[in-house]
Amino acid sequence: MSGIKYEHHNMSSVFGAICPFKIVFDIAEPDSMANWHKNPEIIYITKGEGSVLCGSQSYNAHKGDVFVINTETIHNVLSNGNMEYWFIIIDEKFCRDNGIELESYSFEPLISDNETETAVTRIIDIYQNRDTDNPKLCAAKLRCAVMDMLVHLCGHHAKYIPEKMPIANSDAYVRKAIVFISENYNRQLTSDEIASDLGITKYHLVREFRKYTGETVISHLNKVRCTKARQMILGGYSVTQAAMECGFESVSYFSQKFKKIMGISPREYIRNIRK
Repeated sequence: MSGIKYEHHNMSSVFGAICPFKIVFDIAEPDSMANWHKNPEIIYITKGEGSVLCGSQSYNAHKGDVFVINTETIHNVLSNGNMEYWFIIIDEKFCRDNGIELESYSFEPLISDNETETAVTRIIDIYQNRDTDNPKLCAAKLRCAVMDMLVHLCGHHAKYIPEKMPIANSDAYVRKAIVFISENYNRQLTSDEIASDLGITKYHLVREFRKYTGETVISHLNKVRCTKARQMILGGYSVTQAAMECGFESVSYFSQKFKKIMGISPREYIRNIRK
């Protein structure tokens, strides 16, 4: 099995390589998938309520809250669709090139203070007004704003750790399970097989997986399969072909899970594409 790197987001930017930041507005859903990446992530809640799962801890999320996701930390944003937020992912190389070694800092997961909120909203404002500003000047402003926020977070909301802390065993097992699922979703797969591949008991896997991701092993597997099947349908595959290629035993079971996860049946999804 491959290593445990799992980059859920690419780092494409409207400014190109000069501003290696991904800045996105999103709406939290109840069935989003847990992920992690080497790059630090800032989550800013702008509306509604929900929860943010960070490592093995779940935090209530409200308007104005800022969450800082440490490098390589499993996380998820969950809500019933009434919580809106921005996330900012910063290329760890940008941090390192500017003198901030992320491995030396352990950030507070939840921050609720005016200074941090102001630093984050400044980045979002610059990004949203990018079309009306001088592009080169806007890029320079954005780089400065991101650095100001990072310096503030490192100075006021992080513990300095000279040596990198090892990843907890349970955390590592869950990461490996997620990678194993992403590499084997297209065949028959059970919790027993995944646990056996990791060298742990099924009970330990099921317990730790839910603790770190907020979902069961099988629900995560079905989300991965349905997401892959949706991509295949977009590419021209039939519902039956997509279901079989993604490891579902029957089309009816696939349709049931697809509708539960995506909120629409596969055939309705195809009709919407054709429209």
